[in-house]
Amino acid sequence: MNTFFCRAFQCCFAVGARFLPWRTPEVFSGEGSLLRAADILRENGLRRPFVIASRRQCADEHFRALQEKLDEQDILLV
Repeated sequence: MNTFFCRAFQCCFAVGARFLPWRTPEVFSGEGSLLRAADILRENGLRRPFVIASRRQCADEHFRALQEKLDEQDILLV
């Protein structure tokens, strides 16, 4: 019986999701696009973004450069 209600909910959500106003994501690519993330966060007024990264990613030079730029703009990585 529980399975029936779960499947009914999934079906209703699948139909309802088609009518929701989904936003189109903005894609930033190219030279220096990662460093532009700090400017985009500042423009949108975000002060504490939640970033999920592995140890290997945190040790990467590009991630370190992003972290330094965020520190310059007083944006704290959480």
